[in-house]
Amino acid sequence: MSYENPWRYNDEIVDENVPEDAVSFVYRITNLISGRQYLGKKTLSFKKTRAPLKGKKRKRKSYTDSGWREYYGSNLELNEERTLIGNHNFKREILRFCKTKGEASYYEAKYIFGEDAIIKETYYNEWCSLKVSKSHIRL
Repeated sequence: MSYENPWRYNDEIVDENVPEDAVSFVYRITNLISGRQYLGKKTLSFKKTRAPLKGKKRKRKSYTDSGWREYYGSNLELNEERTLIGNHNFKREILRFCKTKGEASYYEAKYIFGEDAIIKETYYNEWCSLKVSKSHIRL
């Protein structure tokens, strides 16, 4: 399936060729008209836990796609501009695939603070919240 504006990783289109051990990724979305950017993270799939089948004890676990292929970030201003000027005026790039959610949180914060994204007007980012433990990061 092809998308209007696919994600790119190292300048190559990402669709089904996601690393096998990847759980999430850190990304940058760039407005090609104004140059403003947004840094964020996205989980590739969600784990669903359902009740056990009748007569069984083990809960059933399944994974559902998170909709990451169509995702454009959670920032309201970014999404308003995207609605006005169209998806084709934005570049979506994956900066890093991550093996855990904790790793994604760590690297998202590292990029945001490293680029001063919260205090620069050239970024859509308005806040960054982080709680991560060394044990949550598998490198």
